[in-house]
Amino acid sequence: MLNEFGRRFQSNGYQLPGTVESTPIWMSNQLPFAAMLHSSFSWMREDEDGEHKSSKFTFARTGADIFTAGTLGKHLSYFAAVVVDPAEGGGYEAAVEVAHVIYNNILPMSNLNLRFGSFRLDLPYPVNLALSEAGYLVYEYASEVESEGQVEAEFSLAEPQLGISAYGFLPQVLDGLRYEIALVNGTNVNEDIDNTPDVYVRINQSVWVNNAPFRVGFLFYNGKMKGTEQEDKFNRFGFDVEAYDLWTKKVNVYFQYLTATDKIGEEEKKMNGGFIGANIFILPEKLVGFTRYDFIKVGSENTDQISIGLRYHLAPNIFLTGEYMWMKMKTEMGMKSMEMRSQMVMLMTHFLF
Repeated sequence: MLNEFGRRFQSNGYQLPGTVESTPIWMSNQLPFAAMLHSSFSWMREDEDGEHKSSKFTFARTGADIFTAGTLGKHLSYFAAVVVDPAEGGGYEAAVEVAHVIYNNILPMSNLNLRFGSFRLDLPYPVNLALSEAGYLVYEYASEVESEGQVEAEFSLAEPQLGISAYGFLPQVLDGLRYEIALVNGTNVNEDIDNTPDVYVRINQSVWVNNAPFRVGFLFYNGKMKGTEQEDKFNRFGFDVEAYDLWTKKVNVYFQYLTATDKIGEEEKKMNGGFIGANIFILPEKLVGFTRYDFIKVGSENTDQISIGLRYHLAPNIFLTGEYMWMKMKTEMGMKSMEMRSQMVMLMTHFLF
C-alpha cells in the first residue's frame, strides 16, 4: 500500500520527485539492499456441501524477500527482487521475481520513464503491496493453453511479465495523471510461446477534494498465446475508484471491476468480478485495520471471498498482522450444485531491514 509520496517516488523511477540522480551505486556509502523476513501460523477449515471435510494447523518456516535498487548513472537506474521460500522436503529455494533497468526522466518535466526486463504491471492495487494475504481473485484469474491435458502456458495479472514499459506521472493534468503503456510476453516471465507481444494500458486520474485524493482509472490488456495444440486470444478490461473520507482522512475505500474474455478456437470463456475494500488508520503509524470483499464468476462457477484483519507496527520496521479469511465457491451442474467453503485464520510477523 503506497501513500501519495510513494506513488510519485515509484512513478519517477524510484527517485525523489523532481530530481535527477546521477551518482552510481558503487560510489555510494550505503549498500543498495533491503530485505523482509516473514513467518506465519495458520488454521484452516474446509467444508463441502455443508459437511466438514478437513481442518489443519500450519507453522510456515521463515521466508525472505530481498530487494536491491539504485542509480547506475544519469537517467539510469535499476530494481530487482529475489524471493527465498522454504522448499518441499527441507531447505530453501530462491527465484528472481523481477529485475529491470529503468531509463528515468526522459522528458524535461520528468513525465516519462522506460523500463526493460521483468516487472509487475502497474495495477490499480498491486498484489505485492496489499495489507491482506488474501489474493485478489480477479487479478489471479488465469488465461491458459494446454497440450496433452497439461497447462503449456498461462497468464494472470497477478504475476510479473517480461517486456518493455513506458510509464510516468503528469502532475499538470488536473491533480495528477498516472499512466503506463507496456508491451510484454504475456506468459508470466516464462518463455514466450509466440512472437506476438501483448499490450497493456493503464490510466489513473487523481483529483483532490478537501485535501483528500479521489482517483478513478481504467486498464486494458490484449494478448495471445499460441501453443502446440491451442491458441488463446484473451483480454482484460477494468475500471477502478478510490477515495478517502473528507473529514478525518483516515478511511480509504477502493473498488475494482474487471472482465475477461478467452477465445480458444470456437469456444469462448468469460469472467467478470471485482472487489471492494477499506483501510482504516486507527492509530497513525501504529495500527491499521483492513477488510475486503471479492467476487468472481467464471462460467457456472461463482466465488465469494471476505477478509478482515489488523496490522500493528511494533516498530517502524517490525509489524504483526492478524487476519481472518472466508471463501465460498459454488458450481452449478445442471439441476444440482456443489458448494465448497473454507475459513482461515492467520498470524504473521514481518521484519524489514
